[in-house]
Amino acid sequence: LDEALQRITLAGAFFLAALNAYPGLHPPAGAAAPRRLLAALAPVLYACSLFSKAMAVTFPALLLLLDIHPLRRLVPDPRSWAEPGPRRILREKTPYLILAVAAGAVNFLGQYRHASMPSLGQVGVLERLLSALYSLGFYAGKTLVPTDLSPLYPRPETAQWIEPRFLLPAAGGFLLLALVIRLRKRLPSLAAAASSYAILLAPVSGLLPFGGALAADRYSYLSCLPWAALAGGGMFWTLTRVGGRGRVLCAACAAALLLGEGWLTLRQIPVWRDSESLWRRAASLDASSAGAHLNLADALEKRERFEEAEAQYREAAALAPKRALAKVDLAQLLERRGAKVEALELCARALESEPGDPRAHLCLGRLLEAEGKSEEAEAHFQKAFARGTRLRMPAPAQRPALEAALALRRAELSAAPRSAAAHNNLGNALAALGLLQEASGHYRESLRAGETAAAHFNLGNALALLGRSQEAAAHYGRALALDPAFGAA
Repeated sequence: LDEALQRITLAGAFFLAALNAYPGLHPPAGAAAPRRLLAALAPVLYACSLFSKAMAVTFPALLLLLDIHPLRRLVPDPRSWAEPGPRRILREKTPYLILAVAAGAVNFLGQYRHASMPSLGQVGVLERLLSALYSLGFYAGKTLVPTDLSPLYPRPETAQWIEPRFLLPAAGGFLLLALVIRLRKRLPSLAAAASSYAILLAPVSGLLPFGGALAADRYSYLSCLPWAALAGGGMFWTLTRVGGRGRVLCAACAAALLLGEGWLTLRQIPVWRDSESLWRRAASLDASSAGAHLNLADALEKRERFEEAEAQYREAAALAPKRALAKVDLAQLLERRGAKVEALELCARALESEPGDPRAHLCLGRLLEAEGKSEEAEAHFQKAFARGTRLRMPAPAQRPALEAALALRRAELSAAPRSAAAHNNLGNALAALGLLQEASGHYRESLRAGETAAAHFNLGNALALLGRSQEAAAHYGRALALDPAFGAA
């Protein structure tokens, strides 16, 4: 989450810089040299935004909308755009359009390759339209009244859409859309702000769903900027048309709003104190969220509070009986605590839920090997590591040497606990033995001590096999950004 927030914040900063450099915002009466400089600089800034996070792929459409209103460089009728003047204005969008198409294609193919994009069979057309309407109502509502914020809003099952918590935001999105269409001529600024909001929100609205989340608060950072601009413009318009008392009233309303938002922000600080407080809050807001319980269990396990972690894993497994993830995590915890019989049963149940799950095969293979059933174990290892991952399970004859290497790497880390190389090397030793959860933790510690392409790549490998393909793709991308010659990523 920290990395996602940093990337979105950086992308937003470059987005605003590119928007401010857009030549259409600067009067043609000005000097020609600065306008040419801005025309060259704006696409570079936009490219930096896309490299940070490809959220603003609809930026060319936003510029087109701004040229219609409030800049009035184009008229709303597209039939008039074939004339020389409008055609020149449209040509200004060419570099932005090329960048947007390239970034969108790369992002789409990356999500598709890592199987994090549900198919139409998994998430149908109606659900996608409902998700888009839900997003329109949800983000505007949460921005206006930011209460009950959560780091996770899971996508509902088809039958759950009739529940008020999903249906009301979707109805609100539909009403907002209808209102804008109805008032587009009488209130063009409102229509422009709402349309800009919809354009910026489109990539994360659920029309093309990624992962298992329905929404994320961080997606409002960029998409809700038009509402802030509309509010600021409305305040300025009011201040220029009222007398002294009216200005005092406006100032008082603005101060009350800032104080209220500040108070709500202070209430959020304890929630984001650490992973446990964050996911405990998420689980309290939505007790039916398997993902919240699963992440809470992971946070508790890292603190070696195994009994509490086990209870949360069991809750997550009960809430998502058709998914293998929670069962495998629980099996690994039980294996760590010596309850290998139940761990075996859980792995078998996980494979009944998702027969191709690599983590379930890996965990079951480890457990069978510990019981001396080498042939059965090898069969599961082969299935686990035949699914496109770069990690490979060693042969049984290699395990004693690898375990000795693991002991050596642990000793090295004890001697230099803050060494990035020591954490990375220990992560490699753990990954070689299939202990991917623990390995990923040491790769993260290595990155905290000193960011390297190799550590990002290794963490991406571990996350890919753990089934967290979106995170894996992000780390592969970061490895390439740090070292473009790092061909393995």
